[in-house]
Amino acid sequence: MFIKIILIVLCGILWRLGGWGKESGNPLPWRGWRMVLIPIILGINVGLYIKDYWYIRLALGLATIASLNIIRIGYGNYDPEHDNKPSFLARITHDRNGWWIRAIAGALYILVGYLPHTLYSHRWSIYFICAIISSLVGYCVSRFRLKDIIADPLIGVTLASIILKI
Repeated sequence: MFIKIILIVLCGILWRLGGWGKESGNPLPWRGWRMVLIPIILGINVGLYIKDYWYIRLALGLATIASLNIIRIGYGNYDPEHDNKPSFLARITHDRNGWWIRAIAGALYILVGYLPHTLYSHRWSIYFICAIISSLVGYCVSRFRLKDIIADPLIGVTLASIILKI
């Protein structure tokens, strides 16, 4: 349990580091903090703690790493006047406030990222409840205009908490 709490806090920190670009004065401007390390950390943890044959654990861990790459989808606001390269969700939704983009992204993080474990465990009701929770967190951090220093770690902690089932 203690290790899971440390990993959840670590994912919150890594989520913030990965979203903190060079233009913001980040001393370590690498998007991989979020897009590479978080899927690997969570996938390894899922693979280690499933009680089954080694090849099922390995497959589930690798599938989790692969499916968590959904976080690359991005959730930037739609702003064609100032941003010549909007996120995928921004191009689809044209949401200038970002509320719905973050809600959709939050749902997708769980619907895609948690899918391997759900297929393994068959806990569909928990799966959909967790997707709603993640979606609400994404919506609220944008709707209430939380500062990035709070919003980013909160999204990372929510994702890690759900994937690690805490």
